[in-house]
Amino acid sequence: MMKRKWIVLLILALSFTACGPMYEHRLLDGFWQMRHITYANGETEKAENIYYGFQLHLIHIRNLNSGSYFGEFDYTEDSLHVRILGASTQESLHPLGMNDTLQHFKVDVLTRNTLILQSDYARLEFRKY
Repeated sequence: MMKRKWIVLLILALSFTACGPMYEHRLLDGFWQMRHITYANGETEKAENIYYGFQLHLIHIRNLNSGSYFGEFDYTEDSLHVRILGASTQESLHPLGMNDTLQHFKVDVLTRNTLILQSDYARLEFRKY
């Protein structure tokens, strides 16, 4: 009987710790596959090997061809501010749609399936992955 009480207490304790805020930004949080990059000069290219992942205030940007970066982000109703940590050069971020380790985006579209970000450097189009 005593063993059963400890098991019930352990299950209750674990269930309370598992109820924390996993997703703070319901529509934004999750994984997004980049579809297109349109640069400020009008040039457009497919970018289907690039993935952005958002959870809480952390971002993971992954290029299947060249590696990945982690950073922090702040999201408000219509803007997204990203700070990439550990990038060796700004040029290494260009294929990812960013021109600096600190990038400000306007959120043009954010739905369950579509994300479109606009900066002074590029327009990024994503689909939910």
